[in-house]
Amino acid sequence: MKYRSLEGLAAPHPLLGPDLRPGVDRLAFTFDLLCLGLRLPSGEHQGLGATLWFSAGMLVMDFLQVYLSLETRGTGVHGPPPALPADLVAELTTRGTIRLSAGLRLTALRIGGASVLAGVELSAVGATERLEGAVFEQTMELELYRPAGRGRLGGQRPTDRHVVRGPALQPGLSLLSGPLGGLGRRLAPAPGLRPYCSGLGLLNPIPPPYDALEWREKPFAEKVRMVCESWALQGYGTPLPVFVVYLLKIAGYVAMWSVFVSFTPGLGGLSRFGEWWAADIAYQKFILWSMLFEVLGLGCGSGPLTGRYMPPVGGALYFLRPGTTKLPLFPGLPIIGRPRRGPVEVLLYAALIVTLVRALIAPVLTFELLLPAAVLVPVLGLVDKTIFLAARGEHYWVVTVVLAVAAFTGASWIPGAKAVHAALWFWAGVSKLNHHFPAVVCVMTSNSPVARFAWLRRLMYRRFPDDLSPSRLAELAAHFGTALELSIPVVLLLGDGGPLTVVGLVMMVALHTFITSNVPMGVPLEWNVIVVYSAFVLFGHHADVSVLSMAPTALVPFVLLFTVVLPLLGNLKPAWISFLVSMRYYAGNWACSVWLFEGESYRKLDRLTKAAPWLLDQLDRFYDRRTSTGLVGKVIAFRLMHLHGRIFGPLVDKAVDDLTRYEWVDGELVAGLALGWNFGDAHLHDEQLLASLQAQCGFAPGELRCIFVESQALFGRTLEYRIRDAATGLIEAGEVPVSALRDRQPWDERPVQASTAA
Repeated sequence: MKYRSLEGLAAPHPLLGPDLRPGVDRLAFTFDLLCLGLRLPSGEHQGLGATLWFSAGMLVMDFLQVYLSLETRGTGVHGPPPALPADLVAELTTRGTIRLSAGLRLTALRIGGASVLAGVELSAVGATERLEGAVFEQTMELELYRPAGRGRLGGQRPTDRHVVRGPALQPGLSLLSGPLGGLGRRLAPAPGLRPYCSGLGLLNPIPPPYDALEWREKPFAEKVRMVCESWALQGYGTPLPVFVVYLLKIAGYVAMWSVFVSFTPGLGGLSRFGEWWAADIAYQKFILWSMLFEVLGLGCGSGPLTGRYMPPVGGALYFLRPGTTKLPLFPGLPIIGRPRRGPVEVLLYAALIVTLVRALIAPVLTFELLLPAAVLVPVLGLVDKTIFLAARGEHYWVVTVVLAVAAFTGASWIPGAKAVHAALWFWAGVSKLNHHFPAVVCVMTSNSPVARFAWLRRLMYRRFPDDLSPSRLAELAAHFGTALELSIPVVLLLGDGGPLTVVGLVMMVALHTFITSNVPMGVPLEWNVIVVYSAFVLFGHHADVSVLSMAPTALVPFVLLFTVVLPLLGNLKPAWISFLVSMRYYAGNWACSVWLFEGESYRKLDRLTKAAPWLLDQLDRFYDRRTSTGLVGKVIAFRLMHLHGRIFGPLVDKAVDDLTRYEWVDGELVAGLALGWNFGDAHLHDEQLLASLQAQCGFAPGELRCIFVESQALFGRTLEYRIRDAATGLIEAGEVPVSALRDRQPWDERPVQASTAA
């Protein structure tokens, strides 16, 4: 097949080495496959046509791979830099890297047999020098500076200077984002030279209104105030193209569902969506596909909004890898209670994937196809509760069991599925009956890609920038949202397909449109899509089916356990049950933790078997250290701007003597690195994970201190906390009244009333 569409891209290019050529070839081939799929007549070859539609997603991924590879490597300096010392050039050519000084490394890559000066890595801790660079069309100037004092960025003096000359840069192939590209943007060009850097800069985050490296050295309270004020107006600073990628992921998720539906004769194909959307097997396969999508790590907890940059997903990268850390439900038991994944756990997970794929490509879903998934998910939950939560067991697995029982008995599956979805809305509303949710509205609005108006974001706060407590408007929006979420299941359950059902569906769409448009951190976007779809199928198309007609009778206790008993118990005793199983979604009343690593002790995490490096190391592949530090610092704002996060200010002084010697890391990021999945459940990064990491990494006393905070119980008045040293154990435990946090600012370090236990 001739690459008609991308002949220019496939043509030889000076920067296109043999390692990139396969990606370009596949990109062109995928594009032609997509064009072929578009030319297929409607209604014919539905399976093939839908499969080719999925190639659109592959086209995007291949394009990003080639584009990022070219952008990252194309600095415009071809061959060994002639102006650098000969011994340095030789070392770059043979070894690919050389350390110029403490914490400073100059790196060269080999592309198509030529050495290319690619980047500079500057350690954030203990570095005595830093590199500034400017990339021009004909010249790259490198200056080595020595700071006037430790931790200061001003008053430098140049100690060495190299001018590297090379051929002109190829248009569109400059350094996308990285040390040299980022530094080049901050320097004024030399006279007569036009700076050339970063292409369009589409992936560059919104910079905070301060120098992140200077911010890093400031006292804790000042740092927190600066980063929280920045979040209030800028959010996380996510560039808009990242939101587009998430939208494309949703499109691929829906398109792939139609592919699986097309394996049933006469169904499938997005062009005929109106004919099959409410078919029983379409709904059933959407549930199974959503479970597979999530357990692979493609849904919640993926991408940069959850601290994943490279790789952008965890999931299968960990769950299929022996030696990775896991959290067994019953630690210490033989085989299933081991803290690290072995062949048994890997095979069980692989069996679940195969089982789900087998069911999805089947023309009809039978009991024999549904039973393996219904059995394997809870078994995997025993050996690693992370997988059960990642599979959204409280939703997709419970519905899968309902489908399996219905397939075995011939009873209707609709009443059981209705009960599950009504419980999702109801308990989510119940969980917001506290003082936490208004702060969630503030934080979400400030990070929304839609509400990008400074005046609107200011209105969410009582008195920006001095008082970042939720304003009356934010409280009103929170109360309205809570009432809406509680009302939806009642209205839909009472509806019979008439006007009341229409009102309920409109309310439901409004709620989930607001949630999805704000792209909340944790990105449960696909989950919102299937909940909306389920509402139209279960409560719209099947409005005449009552939830009280659930059969067989033996199924009723199982459904009640997961829709009433466990959610109620999880709200009353949140320390006992995951907030997902409790259905306490995005209420702001979460358990959370902060991990404090002394110096570079976090490097001991490299002793773990894992697929992702330290977060700053991930970011350094795309940005300079200043940008990376600014992004990671925003995570502090996300945590402390919520009501429960305001407890950390007074607790930090109890945990460590000198915070300036410690790296502040949110427990969510630690769980993402160590476990391969994170989605707001601090029970994944509590004492069990700490004990497992201590056994594998061996932190010395004082090197790692953790602050664990439990969520507020329904009808409770306090937040429980524990402070632990990884090596020596419990330092302090106690309770703090929630009322004492309501009038505090995120940066407030004043002591707070607490009842403590040694």
